[in-house]
Amino acid sequence: MYKILFVDDESLIREGISENIRWQELGYELAGVCENGREAREFLQKQDVDVVLTDICMPFMDGIALSKYIHEEHADTKVLILSGYDEFEYAQSAIKYGIEEYLLKPITSFELGDILTKLKKKLDEEKDRRTRQEEVYAAYRRGRMLLRSDALLHTIIGTKTETECEKERRAAGIEIAQNYYLVGIAELSIYSGSRTLNEKCRKESALMSFIVYNLCQEIVKKHSVGEVCQGKDNRVFLLFAADDPCREEDKIRTACRAIIEQVNRSMGLGICIALGSWEESLGSVYKSYEKAEDALLGKFTAGDNVVMDGRGSLSAEAASREIHRIRENCIRHMKEYNVFGLQEDFSQLEEGLRKSGYRREKAVEELLAVKQSMDRLLRAIQPDNPSSKEAEGKIKGAAGLKEAMEILYAHAREQMECLERETGGNKASCAYRAYEYIEQHYSERGLSLQEICTHLGVSTTRFSSAFKQTFGATFMDVLIGLRMEKARELLASTELKNYEIAEKVGFSDPHYFSIAFKKMTGKTPTEYAREWRSE
Repeated sequence: MYKILFVDDESLIREGISENIRWQELGYELAGVCENGREAREFLQKQDVDVVLTDICMPFMDGIALSKYIHEEHADTKVLILSGYDEFEYAQSAIKYGIEEYLLKPITSFELGDILTKLKKKLDEEKDRRTRQEEVYAAYRRGRMLLRSDALLHTIIGTKTETECEKERRAAGIEIAQNYYLVGIAELSIYSGSRTLNEKCRKESALMSFIVYNLCQEIVKKHSVGEVCQGKDNRVFLLFAADDPCREEDKIRTACRAIIEQVNRSMGLGICIALGSWEESLGSVYKSYEKAEDALLGKFTAGDNVVMDGRGSLSAEAASREIHRIRENCIRHMKEYNVFGLQEDFSQLEEGLRKSGYRREKAVEELLAVKQSMDRLLRAIQPDNPSSKEAEGKIKGAAGLKEAMEILYAHAREQMECLERETGGNKASCAYRAYEYIEQHYSERGLSLQEICTHLGVSTTRFSSAFKQTFGATFMDVLIGLRMEKARELLASTELKNYEIAEKVGFSDPHYFSIAFKKMTGKTPTEYAREWRSE
């Protein structure tokens, strides 16, 4: 359906043509009716149409001036001019503005309909021609893009000789002439390690990869740091180039971080970029690609939204030594029922594994070794533990290190609680250590149950139960009792004021101290001091 605008200053003609032409049957939509050229120009500034049918003689702006405006500002719009016999020679002066047809008044509905039918055929042909041209151009662009992408891909992965790669780059119009080259591989987290996808996932991953490719291309071009192509397994390859790597590397890493941020923001997905090594020629850039592939294998431990290059990783020996130390601490803290110590151990374990750069298989192996050490503590009590096998399966299937650590920590807590239930957990020892701590810190105003539990590395529930079972009173009862005992000693043996004594035994409010003292002794601090000091 083509849109048409009708312009005539005579109301009878406007009404007659508007109402008597079967616009829709002819393939048109009457988009608007205007009284003069100026009104039509204002209409066209707000809305495009395909055809303008206009009179010649009109006030404010005639049909010739309107045709000139359309020719200059709306070149694709067809113009049909209506003119009287006396105006025909004048109307012909508009030929330079590409007028489609001149129609003599009066004109019948049948005649106008016939002209509009012929015009629609022409419009259809032009539309078809534009569509074909767009398709050809799109195919050309796809072909050029594919040619360019293939040339870069062969250069990066080294599947062809250096001479063949150079010929392909030249044919694709790729000009790279720097001193050093670096390969990067960008991979979406949701497809990391996925090489067997069903048909639906394959289509989805291809689309996602194309979006990432476009984002990478835009950002790499903006930072002027190299070239981009679509790589294998729905990943995106980046070929960075620099004359001075030391000077350009910060710029390249900034571009990589910009890619990660843009993917996070626009796609809501995690992504990882692995970098290879700097190489001195395009012929040896495949070495950089191989190192980038190797770095990408550490993605399990590195996590999402990072730029990886293998730098800063611990040596294999140092990583193994550090993880062994942490594993021993985990076992010790489980034996001591030290929850806070175990939490710290797991934080250190995760950090150590991230620094190790371990591949998935090695990282999982280390985590399972920690789990097995924990399980040995309970083997005598529970020879067959179903939850142990379940945890092992979940760790092996975890998408990343963070998820695997959460599974292992939940298993460790479960094992610790079971061990505590079965062995009794040395409750008396825990209670006496707490009492010693209270004696040393009773004068501190902020002394709390949580502080003592943190110091002992036990949960508040376990501590409260053990403490009351041992002393027959709660932590707060014992703390206040000890403070009152120290207060009585000071009142009886010193000349200190009540507020000074309150401060020395851990009370921040002298009034509350007086109330608590009277509740426990039946006397106010002043009465108690007067009795002792008068003797």
